[in-house]
Amino acid sequence: MGKTQIEEIRAKPFIFLPAGMEDHAVCDNTVGSPEVEINYLNQRVQSNESGMQELESYLKVLTKLDLDLAYSSEKLANLHVPLIYLLAQQNDLEAMATVNNYILADFIEKVLVFNFLSSILDSEVRELDNFMDALQAGIIDARKKISSCRHLGKLYSIMEGKLNDSEESLKQSQDQISELKMQSERFQRTVLAFAHENWKTDIAMDLSENAQQANKNAKSNLKMPRQQRHNLWMLEKSLSRELYLEKKLTESRQNEEELKLKLHHTEQVAFHMEEAAEVVWGRFLEAENAAEVLQGISKELLGRLQLIHFNLNGSIQRESELKFKLQASLEELKAKDTALQKLKNVHEENIKKDVELSALREKVVFLEKQLKESELQLKSANSTNESSQEKLGEMERLVESLKENIFTTEVKAESAELKVAELTGTNVELTEEMSFLKGSASNTEKRRTHNRIKFMMDMAMQLAIERERIQKQVHVLMMDKKLLVEKLWNTKKDATECNNEDNIHGSYDRVDEPSEEAPECDTDAGASSSASSMVSEPETSRECQLCICLTRKEPFLFDEL
Repeated sequence: MGKTQIEEIRAKPFIFLPAGMEDHAVCDNTVGSPEVEINYLNQRVQSNESGMQELESYLKVLTKLDLDLAYSSEKLANLHVPLIYLLAQQNDLEAMATVNNYILADFIEKVLVFNFLSSILDSEVRELDNFMDALQAGIIDARKKISSCRHLGKLYSIMEGKLNDSEESLKQSQDQISELKMQSERFQRTVLAFAHENWKTDIAMDLSENAQQANKNAKSNLKMPRQQRHNLWMLEKSLSRELYLEKKLTESRQNEEELKLKLHHTEQVAFHMEEAAEVVWGRFLEAENAAEVLQGISKELLGRLQLIHFNLNGSIQRESELKFKLQASLEELKAKDTALQKLKNVHEENIKKDVELSALREKVVFLEKQLKESELQLKSANSTNESSQEKLGEMERLVESLKENIFTTEVKAESAELKVAELTGTNVELTEEMSFLKGSASNTEKRRTHNRIKFMMDMAMQLAIERERIQKQVHVLMMDKKLLVEKLWNTKKDATECNNEDNIHGSYDRVDEPSEEAPECDTDAGASSSASSMVSEPETSRECQLCICLTRKEPFLFDEL
């Protein structure tokens, strides 16, 4: 690739169109360089980024308004619960005031509670009213900001509708707050009426007003679910619009990312093209220099080749003479090697025969010893088998006796539980009697009842302690039972292993040529049988201790085991 071809590639224009601009493209070879197109794309991406940031800020404002409206409507719905309770409390107080034979302490307590709850309701209503004022200011500010986005068309209409819906819901909530304010003022008036001396006359005056207000409250309570439904419908509508706006946002972000990728791709292509041209031109110059250097080197190599060719002819003649001498010496060596090999073979055969003779003698001696050991192991295995069967019978008897003891302890525990239930019943009766006798009984009767209750409580505590002790004994017996069952299984396994070993020894006696591993297995079997016999002696003593503890009904300690 020459210098002229590289200049032709640089002269050709590189046209790159972004997504959505193919229809507006003009097929003309006189378009500017890629730098102009890159600048155009950069300007477009920057404008898109600024527009996206504005849209995101507007959407954040709208979502914040929706969330604040939802919070206010939910708080209003929650405030209706204490309002209903306060209305009921007010009716009760008025009813008590009309009756002459009321208790003054109860009346004062109810008035104080009513005052406390009405003040809490008043503070909550004021806080909500301030929050609504702030929301109204936020809606006005958002409308001013969105008015600058009229060029967006459909998006602007959606945001405008969302603002209108939020204004409607705000008006409804403000109406509800005004009703709550009026009601809280009436509550404060009732509290003030009960505070001074002529409160009975004031209550008589307010009774007619409260009757009218009750009708109004009933109507407002009927309107509440409709208003809540309307608020929920408005919220759903705003959420659907918000989702639509978020989709539009994501689409515009994707378009922006695609434009950035394409711009980056064009920059990389232009950069790589320039680098490729520079590399090719450098390689072309290096190739010319290398050609001149190689011509001088080739002349020197030709002179050296002629000298090497002359030396080769002389070395070939010497090599032919040395080969002839080598062949003669190799033939002599082969004859000597064959004679040595024959001598080695004869010597090895003699050694093998001596080794086989010594091995046969050792085998005969070893087999005689094996026969004697197998006879002794057979006798010991038979004796251990008989003793293990006797132990199995004793263990089964012991397990049956343990089962009977466990049954008796369970019966005792059930009877103790019944006694505890009876004592708790009597305790409840005594407490009822004590509460009944509080007003009339004297100090001596109180002391007697107190002593009786104390005695009954002590009895209940003793029964509970006895029950815990019985449960612990049952748990200990269950653990002992598990240990005995495990020991039974181990003894059964040892007996089966001994029987298997007896069968193996019988098969060894029948075979004429036993293997070398047989005596090791027999010795292991003998060791296991002796170990089982050694373990069985302390186990019988422990079983005796268990039986003695069960008959005496004493707690058995695990440390003794």
